[in-house]
Amino acid sequence: STPSIGDWVRHPKFGLCKIERRTGNDSVSIKLPSARRKSIKLSFLEVGEPRMEGERYVFPLTPKKKG
Repeated sequence: STPSIGDWVRHPKFGLCKIERRTGNDSVSIKLPSARRKSIKLSFLEVGEPRMEGERYVFPLTPKKKG
């Protein structure tokens, strides 16, 4: 499954982030714990099955393996 607007992701570098909007075909804008916003491309990441963390589902993200 793919995360959508309002879902949470756990990014390997940025930590727990909320998806705020889609910025392209495979790009999303996320809000970092510091309240900064960043655009990331999901095509460079493996999106895992969502896990329940407290009251919300969180999609784990890991870098795609090269090759």
